[in-house]
Amino acid sequence: MTRSAAPFRLDVVALPKLQGAIAVAGGLAMLAVALAFTSHFSVSWPLFGLVPAAAYLAWRLACPKPRCLRWDGLSWHLHDQPGTISAPPGASESALDDAAPVQLSLVFDLGFWVLLRASRPDSPFLIYLPLTRSTQAGNWGAMRAVLYGARQKPD
Repeated sequence: MTRSAAPFRLDVVALPKLQGAIAVAGGLAMLAVALAFTSHFSVSWPLFGLVPAAAYLAWRLACPKPRCLRWDGLSWHLHDQPGTISAPPGASESALDDAAPVQLSLVFDLGFWVLLRASRPDSPFLIYLPLTRSTQAGNWGAMRAVLYGARQKPD
């Protein structure tokens, strides 16, 4: 007899501190490139002007889209549209049934913060989902139990 975890859902929200750290890393990476080129070619000093642009681009790319990740007891489903994240009060959650199933894998687990990698069978692109204990208060334990203990049904 196999048991599965009860269904639940998680909302993926922006994490400003993580987004800021990624922006700083992007700016520092461009600064390193500019310094390397300048040390070899003195005419490449205009590359320093790209440091703020690289930091801004990293900031923009680090902001996750609002999504809903749902465990239905057998598999994970990812919802992309913000309109399907929360149904109006009293409405059925039938809109949550048409989301694409995803395979989840754990990239990092720091106890209070996890980075998940979601892959859809119909897409070659990977989706990274940062989650923190503070934003997933009630479902944090259930999510970790499912990630480490539950078996997803094979496709």
